[in-house]
Amino acid sequence: MYLKPLLHLLLILLLLCGSFMLTEKTVSVVREYDDIMIMLKEQEKKYYRKPQEAKIVEDTIIPGLKGQQIDIDKSYSNMRRYGTFEESLIEFIDIFPKIRWKNYHDKYIIQGNSEKNMISLLFLVEHPQEDSKILDILKTKKIKATFFIDDQGIEKNMNFVQRLVEEGHEIGNAGYREKYDMYSFLKVDNLLKRRIKQPYYYCYSDKKDEKILEVCKNYKYYTILPTQSLDKDFYRIIKKQIRAGSIFLLKDSKELEEQLPTILNYILSKGYQIEPLQIHLEE
Repeated sequence: MYLKPLLHLLLILLLLCGSFMLTEKTVSVVREYDDIMIMLKEQEKKYYRKPQEAKIVEDTIIPGLKGQQIDIDKSYSNMRRYGTFEESLIEFIDIFPKIRWKNYHDKYIIQGNSEKNMISLLFLVEHPQEDSKILDILKTKKIKATFFIDDQGIEKNMNFVQRLVEEGHEIGNAGYREKYDMYSFLKVDNLLKRRIKQPYYYCYSDKKDEKILEVCKNYKYYTILPTQSLDKDFYRIIKKQIRAGSIFLLKDSKELEEQLPTILNYILSKGYQIEPLQIHLEE
């Protein structure tokens, strides 16, 4: 009794599905022959950039670079609304490397990617009153850096730490006088992760030290092995050693305070960007 109505309904549904599929296929075919789509496809090769894998050599790593390709669907949709091909409406999809520095807490980061034409300045906080003058110089030049501070510095100089945060600088963990025993490391780590939100956290070492690497790895820190760690002759050495991707650690001194404006002017005059580690290491 109900068989015929059910068959009739089923037939209607099949016809509707077939019609929908045919319409969708027709739209897809028409889109492929649209002048906008043809021109977009012609631009794919021009804008494609292959990702660059991070370079790992034994226990060291240098970040790679992300690539890109045109997002055909979004770009086409943008231009259809505009009514014509317009290069400024092209949108892109990031292509990330398969080997990414972020996945390796057990390697020393020895530099940034040289193709980014950036360098980083790291400062070891030892005398916050004097380091405030360093901050004044950086602020005048509108430059952000990464400051490594130990458990004594954090405990006794929260106003200085707060200023670092407010002025957009990064803060790294220097343990206790650059020694990463568990107590001092965790003391700084607790404050950083509880009160100072950063996407990444860093340790540093002047030389390869498996104990430092192990402690920092266990707490998901990245260990920085600077290109140069300097406590004197700052300007002379930086002028001689600088290259794209360099990471210089500068230890507090009266000489540093006097030379820093000249150092910054020299670096900028050579066309380098000075960025904190977060930006410098980003793919």
